[in-house]
Amino acid sequence: MRANYVRLFKLLLDRGIRKGELCKIADISGTSLTKLTKGENVNTEILVRVCNALRCDFADIMTMEFDDIKADDGIGDTLDEKFRRLMESRIFNEADARPDGGPDE
Repeated sequence: MRANYVRLFKLLLDRGIRKGELCKIADISGTSLTKLTKGENVNTEILVRVCNALRCDFADIMTMEFDDIKADDGIGDTLDEKFRRLMESRIFNEADARPDGGPDE
C-alpha cells in the first residue's frame, strides 16, 4: 500500500498555489515536498501542516493505493478510478435500488 498525492497537486493548481508557496505557508521543507511529489512516505505532521495551511482534510490531498488491486489497463490508476470502473461495470435494476427489493408502491 502506498499514498498517492495527485489530489494535493490538483488542489494546488486549482487554487493557483505554487509548490514553493506551499512550503512557506505550510512550514514544510523542500525535502518533504519532494517526498510528496514522488509519492514517498512522509510524517503525519507534514500532512497535518499541509491540510491546516490549505484548510482541507487528508482525503482532499491523498488517496491510498493497494498493491493487491490492479487495474486492467494498469499503470497509474488510483483506487478512486478503480472503484468508479467497478461501479460502472455493475448492472443495477430498480429492485436493487429499493431496500425491500420489491416494486414501488
